[in-house]
Amino acid sequence: MVSEPRRGLAEAWRRVGAAWQQPESRWLGAILVLAAALRIAWVLYASREPQGLHDPALYYGYGKVIADGFGYALPDGPTAYYPVGYPGTLGALYFLVGHTPIPDNLVLATGFFQAFLGLATVALVYYVGRRLFTTAVGLLAALWMALFPNLIFHTAAFLTETLFLFLLLSAVAVLLSARWEPGRPDWPRLLGFAALLGLSALVRPISLLLLGVLPVAWLIAGYGWRRALGYSGAVLVVTAAVIAPWTIRNAVRMEAFVIISTNLGDNLCIGHHPNATGEFALPEYCFPEEKYAGLSRPEFEVRRNSDNIRSAWEFVREFPVDELELLSRRAVLLWKHDHDGLRAVESYGADPFISPDLSLVILPDKVPDNQFYFILQGVERLTDLTEADLAEQVLAAREDGVEELVVLEELDTETAYLIRQEVLFGVRVKDNSSLRAVLEGIADGYFFVTISLGGLGLAGFVLAASPSGALRPAGRSAASARRVFVLLTLLAMAGVPLIFFGDARFHVPALPFLSIAAAWFVVTAFGAIPGLRRSRLVEVADAELAPSEQDALEDAETNEEREQGAAPLTDER
Repeated sequence: MVSEPRRGLAEAWRRVGAAWQQPESRWLGAILVLAAALRIAWVLYASREPQGLHDPALYYGYGKVIADGFGYALPDGPTAYYPVGYPGTLGALYFLVGHTPIPDNLVLATGFFQAFLGLATVALVYYVGRRLFTTAVGLLAALWMALFPNLIFHTAAFLTETLFLFLLLSAVAVLLSARWEPGRPDWPRLLGFAALLGLSALVRPISLLLLGVLPVAWLIAGYGWRRALGYSGAVLVVTAAVIAPWTIRNAVRMEAFVIISTNLGDNLCIGHHPNATGEFALPEYCFPEEKYAGLSRPEFEVRRNSDNIRSAWEFVREFPVDELELLSRRAVLLWKHDHDGLRAVESYGADPFISPDLSLVILPDKVPDNQFYFILQGVERLTDLTEADLAEQVLAAREDGVEELVVLEELDTETAYLIRQEVLFGVRVKDNSSLRAVLEGIADGYFFVTISLGGLGLAGFVLAASPSGALRPAGRSAASARRVFVLLTLLAMAGVPLIFFGDARFHVPALPFLSIAAAWFVVTAFGAIPGLRRSRLVEVADAELAPSEQDALEDAETNEEREQGAAPLTDER
């Protein structure tokens, strides 16, 4: 007699075998193998201990401190500057590495862990694309993500993006998998979405914007105001419950009400002050050392956060015209390129290991006159060049109108790092690496194709396919509501970072949704070409209804209930 556990395993294995017989399963398997191979190869090549005083090095240090049992703290006291989600995850990973037979290589452990998260994110994008549209869209979106250069670069970077994308897509996938029927909420999935949303907010609080997106989507699904707000309130309660333990910790350790982190004010002030340029900087206006001298770490962080929030708001209120100009600059910087992950693995220039070919240049017109000799003395101190020779070359270059003066053809990476740390105005370390230029070009080209096709593909979120294949405006249904939810999520991830400062890193959370939009556009356009309508790709797309059979079933059941006298879809009376 076969035991119950063995019978269950046999049934599970049978289902796996049956699923593998489906062509879409084999396609997805091949895409996941490709995604894993690319990410593992990059981790083996690019994983290095971060250098300098930048976010990657700080996250790495926090992770080790947490793993060693000292909590989330700096040498001068407890901190809540960065959201705890990513350093806390690193701390748990490093604790596991230190207390198991796993080799004690924290850098590689981080890379392989993030490669797994990246792989899971590719699978989640497939599910979301398939749930919203068709199997073909899901497969193409997954392939798009598997090959996305910048997301591969981030796999080896000590930054929040890879973990955040996994949690954000997990939350979205769980919510889309629920049955969106008014009066019959799928509470297990709804609460699972809320829990994942809370975890993602502990990594990057921007995901809390989805709490505002939910009521809109549910209104489109026909919930009515009362149910839409009621269900959203339930999600809010569970999300807050997930975040609450960290808020309580902050109240005890920071002695202030800090919901998640204390860096909101700094990020706002960097983008909103009298000398702001739209890009990242550390101005004295936002970081006055004397003002907070003598304060403890917790008090210093809390007070500066509060002061900078207030000063940023005052700037916006007093200089609305300047704010509009800065907004346009931030937008350009946000979407200017997509190789920030490449910069991150090199510790933002502190560790240029990708075929380094460095030279030292001076931009004559950029050297301030009032600091001219001070800057040249700094170069002399770090190199074999002399102040007198440098002054003669720079002054002659100014007279001749030379924009870039090469003063040292070959520069070693250690000296380059020291020069960058000095921040000498008008002095640049120039990277002549052909490999890095190629990688940057591939990443940026892929990105611009994605945002171009993805922008066109946004129409897919507000259009529906008729039985004849023609597109028409979507109506009020579960399928339409799901698509609007994802569209608004995309817009939130892409637009809200503009309130801070312009940085290409901030657009990364929008990339999975843009990939889905681009995939929809390609599949739709491909299927519309005469002679290709019955191609293999379109056959895969037609194998599943758009919207899905589950959506159609939900709508049919809802209509049947209404015909039988069930409660109406709306509550307004």
